[in-house]
Amino acid sequence: MGQMQNRSRWLRKAAADLVAAWAKAGQMLAGQQSDLITSLVRQWVTYEGNATIFFAHCQVHCKASWRPEGRLQVHQSSKPLRWLDVAFEDWKIDPAHKTNILEQLNLAQNAEVRNREGVPIGIRVDPQRRTISIEPRAAEPRRRGRKKKIPYRKIASDILAEQLAGQYPAEMLAKFAASVARQWETYDGAAGIFLPGQELILSLKKNEEGGCTVSARREPTTLEALLQQLGVAAAEVPEVIMRLNTAQTVAFVDPHGLPCELWHDPRVRRIHVRRLAGAPGLAPPVPRPWQPPAEKRRRPARRGRKRRGEPPVTPPVFCPRCNAVLPLWGPRQRRQTCPACGCEVDRS
Repeated sequence: MGQMQNRSRWLRKAAADLVAAWAKAGQMLAGQQSDLITSLVRQWVTYEGNATIFFAHCQVHCKASWRPEGRLQVHQSSKPLRWLDVAFEDWKIDPAHKTNILEQLNLAQNAEVRNREGVPIGIRVDPQRRTISIEPRAAEPRRRGRKKKIPYRKIASDILAEQLAGQYPAEMLAKFAASVARQWETYDGAAGIFLPGQELILSLKKNEEGGCTVSARREPTTLEALLQQLGVAAAEVPEVIMRLNTAQTVAFVDPHGLPCELWHDPRVRRIHVRRLAGAPGLAPPVPRPWQPPAEKRRRPARRGRKRRGEPPVTPPVFCPRCNAVLPLWGPRQRRQTCPACGCEVDRS
């Protein structure tokens, strides 16, 4: 476990050194450094040591590997963005969207933009295979009498300016507004922003006239303590909370030394944790050898009256993460969530 936590720190230190070198060379803005550090670590953990970062005129592929003596080595290779200029012409995309596309690819390896004809175009990069795919996405058909689209971003900006006046700079409030708008559209009108010691819950409800109403309330939360129990270092807790507030997944190493990721579901107000399948350090399950079923012995019939109404004794099931006792399984239930730590447990 200590070795995996040290490797996580080395990955973050290597990412910070790379970003600092890029910033010194004038290839990025100061406000982008923290996001790129987290993106580099998450890509290395998810794509088996591969990561891709895009700049204005080139893209850089960063390959992280461990030497036999245990030291981390990062190899960089860059190439120009000729494919993006060709995509602008082939897919009729306005070049003014270039900065927005590159920011989306750096943070989530996915980007979506509408071309001059109003067709949504999806762009996806795979750092491990070093491939880039571009394809049109189906647009919703326009119908007569369709209600106007709700301006989620404008509504979120207004409610956040009212609730968080003077607490955060304008740039941070703009990121929060974009996150709240995405959460409303994704989670059926539910959104949440984590503040020190509490959560700002923003609920949006649509009405029959095509409008909506927004309500805001604050509830206490122990998110900082939960993140530290999951293995997040105390110095990294504010950055993890900031990524949760911007509706992004966070990669980390749990106390058992396994790479995981977590995200926030405002609809149920729960932090979900999932282990990354195929990540470095996660061994595949060992199959059990097949054994023939044992012969059943017939029990001698008991004389006298049979006892009825006694339920079978079922041994308790413990959470593999926090060792909390899980509720009893239902007849057709195959998966449940630990009420203590939020870990998803499959029925074996």
